[in-house]
Amino acid sequence: MTEEILVGYVNNFEFKDEATKNNLNGHPIVGRVYQIIKIDGVYYIQIGAEKTQGMLDGITLGESLSGTYGDKWNYDVIPLTKDNYIDFTLNQEDYENVEKWLDTDHQDLRNKVNGVVTPVIVSEGPGNRGYQPISQEEEDKLRTAIQATLAKHFPITKDIISRISSSLNFLVDNDPHLLEAVADYLDYQVQVTKESKADTPRDFIAKDYLLYSISPEVAMFNVLTGVNYYTHTLDKNDLYSAIEYSLLELQRRKLMDTNE
Repeated sequence: MTEEILVGYVNNFEFKDEATKNNLNGHPIVGRVYQIIKIDGVYYIQIGAEKTQGMLDGITLGESLSGTYGDKWNYDVIPLTKDNYIDFTLNQEDYENVEKWLDTDHQDLRNKVNGVVTPVIVSEGPGNRGYQPISQEEEDKLRTAIQATLAKHFPITKDIISRISSSLNFLVDNDPHLLEAVADYLDYQVQVTKESKADTPRDFIAKDYLLYSISPEVAMFNVLTGVNYYTHTLDKNDLYSAIEYSLLELQRRKLMDTNE
């Protein structure tokens, strides 16, 4: 995963949905400057959670600094450098921010994300089913879990990043609390993966058996077993186990479809 942080001057930004604009308090504002994060060819504009109603950090732009992002917004952002920022008419706050960001190589943002830029920055829109914003502690936990799992435990490709980003953006728009459950499951799956690698003479022997089985019976038996245990114990680890085997079956089916 490659990442880059730069300064961007918002030359044009047009929201296609007024509710989204209101949720972001009108940011990004034309004529203002923001930090831009580029990860594996995809640009994200950092607004700052304290500036938005949904307490969310920013929004996705796309694979270029000028264009259209789905049905949400049109945009045009100009990169600023030490050589050209003086040519732009900026207010005093923006001048000071640009100088600080360029002089420190965006150390403030790097510190904020503990040296790892999250591949997913989601935006809140209408249709959130009336949920209240999650607490800052919960948001930090969610961000840390997702970024750590994506960055370290999944084979990251540009296509996968794009699909995950789109999916998480949709979930935040429609059911933001579901993301907490996703983060909890990812924590569980990472731990299971670590233990599997440590406890077997060869990595993922059991997983390999399930993935290359010609039928779904073994995986689905374990799914039903986990669900049955959960109905008696109400232990969420039994539920996580059922989800784990469901995902294994989906992986097996994907491999089977690919090989046909």
